[in-house]
Amino acid sequence: MDQYAAGPTLDNLLTAKYVHDLPASFEERMVMILQANAVPIQSRRPEIPADLAAVIHRSLAREPGGRFAVVEAMRQALLACAIVASNGLC
Repeated sequence: MDQYAAGPTLDNLLTAKYVHDLPASFEERMVMILQANAVPIQSRRPEIPADLAAVIHRSLAREPGGRFAVVEAMRQALLACAIVASNGLC
């Protein structure tokens, strides 16, 4: 699994939006995708637990060093969010 692809997919599934508020112009879209940070998921869906939002945003880090060292770590972090949610703690 590619966490840099999984992050935007999770964001899109939870918000029904892209990670950027894309302008109409193709050129401006490309610049935004390459240079701008993602819109914080909780600005669109404030009810999303902070720990889940943190996992998603970490997976979106531009620099690989800002992401999870291995995809298994991301899986474990998502699993922890699911366990907390299933216990009604979120």
